[in-house]
Amino acid sequence: NENWISLQEAAGEKAHSGYAWIGLYNDINGWRWSYNEESLVFQSWALGQPNNYGLGEECVG
Repeated sequence: NENWISLQEAAGEKAHSGYAWIGLYNDINGWRWSYNEESLVFQSWALGQPNNYGLGEECVG
């Protein structure tokens, strides 16, 4: 499929951090899913997380 090949080529041109955003973010009301704006129901964070270290823990990857 030409679209798939084009997508792979475009992705290969970008730098990767090793992380991928799964669509979960923190707004003023708590954690929400971006695709339907529903609140996160189950949370199993590691002890003391998210701790917002460096003010950069507003999204989940």
